[in-house]
Amino acid sequence: MGPNILVLAGTILASFGLHTGDTGATQTAHEDHDAHHDHADHDGHEEHEAHVHGVGHLGVAIEAGGRVEAEFETPGYNLFGFEREPRDADEVRAVSEARSSLLAEGVVLRLDRDAGCAYLGGEIADTGYHDIRVTYRFDCAQPQRLRRIGTGVFEVFERFETIEAVLVSPDRQAGFDLTPAAPDHRLAP
Repeated sequence: MGPNILVLAGTILASFGLHTGDTGATQTAHEDHDAHHDHADHDGHEEHEAHVHGVGHLGVAIEAGGRVEAEFETPGYNLFGFEREPRDADEVRAVSEARSSLLAEGVVLRLDRDAGCAYLGGEIADTGYHDIRVTYRFDCAQPQRLRRIGTGVFEVFERFETIEAVLVSPDRQAGFDLTPAAPDHRLAP
């Protein structure tokens, strides 16, 4: 599959106004956030693209042959409560635990068991502590049985309010939100 379908997923995510680089509603929400949040834990914060605390972005690309690739982006704040180098042993431990959780199967992305998907692993991009990007790979024996995707992120990371998601496959495209009250999304046939 490679990056082409993930680029397409990112393009679709941006067209829905869901990408972290969006300067529309996302920027407005971030400006509202600025009025209610002390940025002492945001070294160099002003130099980065706008993002919203409490919101993560998930792009899922499904290939006809059953390969699934996903990319998850989130502010570091959602994972460990700050966006700078850790300052003490407790913060180092929080970052380490968050990274381990991000790579654990079923935390960020859960796929239908009926599709026979095998988790091949994930990789965290070295982007520092401000914005975190993780990629995941799966092989599904029966991708046509993939009828639902979900996340366990709300069970592990308490700061998340919404995961804005987009799914792209050879026969469908969908944008949807996952929330603590609705962490799973049923895919249209």
